[in-house]
Amino acid sequence: MFSLKSFQIDDLNPQAMMRVAAAGYPTKESSSIIRFGITMFPNTALFTACKDFILSIEPIVLFLDISFISDLLYYINKLFEKPSEKNNLETPKPDSGLSIISTDPLSAESFIIEQFVAKLYIRTKTTRPQFYHYLPRYLSLIPEISDAEIKLPSFKFKDCIMNQSYIRQQIIEKIKNYLLSQFQSLLFNTDILSNFTDVIPSNFIKSNESIMKIGSDFVFGSGENTLKIASKFLHLISLDDSISINNVNVTHKETFQNGLNSLKDGIIDGFKGIYEAPIEMAQKHGFFGAFAGLSKGLFGAITKPVAGVVDAGLGSLSSLKMMISKEDKDIIPPIRIPRALPAHKEIPFYVFNPTQYHEVLDGAQYLFQHYNREFFNETIEYFVFDYTTQTWFAITQRYMFNVNLKPEIIDLWPISDITKIEYRNNQICISFKKSFSSTKTVTITVPNNDVVMDVRGLLQSKCFILKD
Repeated sequence: MFSLKSFQIDDLNPQAMMRVAAAGYPTKESSSIIRFGITMFPNTALFTACKDFILSIEPIVLFLDISFISDLLYYINKLFEKPSEKNNLETPKPDSGLSIISTDPLSAESFIIEQFVAKLYIRTKTTRPQFYHYLPRYLSLIPEISDAEIKLPSFKFKDCIMNQSYIRQQIIEKIKNYLLSQFQSLLFNTDILSNFTDVIPSNFIKSNESIMKIGSDFVFGSGENTLKIASKFLHLISLDDSISINNVNVTHKETFQNGLNSLKDGIIDGFKGIYEAPIEMAQKHGFFGAFAGLSKGLFGAITKPVAGVVDAGLGSLSSLKMMISKEDKDIIPPIRIPRALPAHKEIPFYVFNPTQYHEVLDGAQYLFQHYNREFFNETIEYFVFDYTTQTWFAITQRYMFNVNLKPEIIDLWPISDITKIEYRNNQICISFKKSFSSTKTVTITVPNNDVVMDVRGLLQSKCFILKD
């Protein structure tokens, strides 16, 4: 019997809106979130003659950010992508269309798959930067979904023999029909139809109760819904990528802070748009584009600060409601610390010796973890070679440091001390605060501008989360 006690998948991007992507914990009546068991008769082919087959999955909750899903699918595809065989001139064999199931039917004395239930939250427009546009862009038109429940039916067979046709008719078709029958309920859980209850208690998974808590006061609930409708409308007509504040799986303090941040961003972006929008539109559409940009900027100077004020009120009201209801204890916190980019991002191998790269990388990781006791749990996320100094620069979760080929740590700076990031041809200049009145500028020369933008984006996202 295989069993999994619990699982959780975190989104490690520092700017992730929903920091937990999926979570499952056993109920009080069960000790495992997944149980799988199979007993086979002796001297038979695999999965062809089973005595008992059972699969049981406890309820889970899914927080699906379209940006996270796109990046995840890209990495999975790269992981299983087969290398191209350009020199293979052999004519591919046609697919016979037959499977092992059709030739060797599965038989079982007892075949049981228990009902599967998942709570679903979908966000198609988020603050999370998307690195790889793997999914079609029209998916962003899907409205936000909150507190939707998806169920898959249970299957129980006795003394059955299942070939491909039987599985298609009795299992696959039943699942398809079951999902189609739940489409209407998903529609009523879209935020278009004013479903704005976004607090996610983790004890849904542990007690199998409804995932939503009813507000302690009707005034709080109705006021919150009204402000959310107004906020979404104002962000929509602002004609930019700004969104309403997030209430999904966050504490009351974070909700309040999100409201204040939205107010600050609304005021700043509103006034910046007055001069940035005309310049941007003029570059794209010429002289007449500047007038269109000016109109857009002036309109945003009104709508964006107003949206910020509404978001601040929404954050305050939601925070107060959550505090009174004591909902913080139901939040599912992330387990791992954020990582803005994949670990060990490699520069193309034609630039240097790949063996040397990994040797220095491993040595630098060891040196950094033993440099200070507080650094032991941090790992290198980006490692780049400087052609001018012939040294390496490494970026961890909270620090940036310089290491030579021995390797030895030459210098180290907290990312939170960064005051300015500038870039030009194949160079990135990073200024660190040394004291109250002085700064230190570090210049890194890299192979191309793509690497410059990688380093810049990584450091900016880390500054965002470390200084927040």
